[in-house]
Amino acid sequence: MAIVFIDGQIPTAEQFNALAQLTGAAFTGNVTSPLPVTDVTATAGTTLTAAQMINGAILRSGPTAAFSDTTDTATNILAALPGAAIGTAFTLTIVNSTAYAETIVAGSGVTLAGSTVLPELSALSFVGQVTDVSTPAVTLTGLAALPSLTSAGNIAVPGNETVGGTLGVTGAATLDDTLDVTGAVTLSDTLAASGNISGAAFAATAAAASLAGTTAGTIEYVMPEQGVAKKFVAYANAYENDTTTSQTITFPVAFANVPAIVSNTTGLTVSATATTLTITAPDATTTYTGVIVIEGI
Repeated sequence: MAIVFIDGQIPTAEQFNALAQLTGAAFTGNVTSPLPVTDVTATAGTTLTAAQMINGAILRSGPTAAFSDTTDTATNILAALPGAAIGTAFTLTIVNSTAYAETIVAGSGVTLAGSTVLPELSALSFVGQVTDVSTPAVTLTGLAALPSLTSAGNIAVPGNETVGGTLGVTGAATLDDTLDVTGAVTLSDTLAASGNISGAAFAATAAAASLAGTTAGTIEYVMPEQGVAKKFVAYANAYENDTTTSQTITFPVAFANVPAIVSNTTGLTVSATATTLTITAPDATTTYTGVIVIEGI
């Protein structure tokens, strides 16, 4: 036999005790409490009522631009929780079915923690907990917005992938088709896709660095391409080395093979290995200015 509480509330200890006291009562099977879903269709930001918040789940639709919804007050939430006491908890899942970001704002007496923003077409689960009853207070903690895609390893997707938030991968990302990201893309390794790659902030950001000449001047350098195919660019700015000791620059990311020096307009003698650029010491008071470009895989 299964007992279903259709009011959406988890049965209290008192309810179970009352049932157990029935003459000849016997329970087999499962005791379940279904998760009701409340539709909220306001076309702009609105207040999520206490009844909606403790009922289980809210399906949000309606807005045609980014919007903010405000929680009910802690006073109203406590009033909607039978027998509320410090530590009383409830769960809430909000599903943002719109094409726009939803931000959750705290009502009076409510403290927000964790995630509070739902990207487009996403869901966010919250745990609410009563922290005070004399002066009503509730903490609402957002656990995780589902569309943000983050991985500590590699990501392999056999088809299209659409991400409403930020894509962060510490390994490699490989897709058989198109990747569309509305936020930023951050990778510490390679990204390969058989289709198109599009995003609001898809860019390789390679930090520039500088080598001071032994005597004077500098060599500024950057590695703008760090994938399978790599590119290193250096600019000698009045570089001078009057000694017999050569200087070296370690590539920010090593090449898999010895790269080619495709351009050198500095007048310096340079050579490259898979890991290092060597600037042979001129042993002269001449200053050198120009560009060095190295490419390879």
